Amino acid sequence: MTELTHWSLVDSDEKFVVDKKSKLRLAGFVSNDPRFKKNSYIITSEIISSDGRSFITSSGTHYYVLGAPEEAWVVFCEINGWKKDPENVFENNLSHKNI
Repeated sequence: MTELTHWSLVDSDEKFVVDKKSKLRLAGFVSNDPRFKKNSYIITSEIISSDGRSFITSSGTHYYVLGAPEEAWVVFCEINGWKKDPENVFENNLSHKNI
């Protein structure tokens, strides 16, 4: 499974996001993916589902987010009143229906 560290959620304009109304993508430093050099910074395709720290994107790639999210994103979330648990980013999980 592809892993991301120092991760955050961004929109299609690569800006931090705090809600499910945007077309969410993961951003972070990648490992365990032969398409990328280890620790390359990537932005994924749109997230279509999630379960805890596990995400699947529209490209079909399965990502797992490791460790703490990017600190700047955490601060951004706190400022905007979105205090989420990194172990379960979306309390009701994402699906095609509610993205």
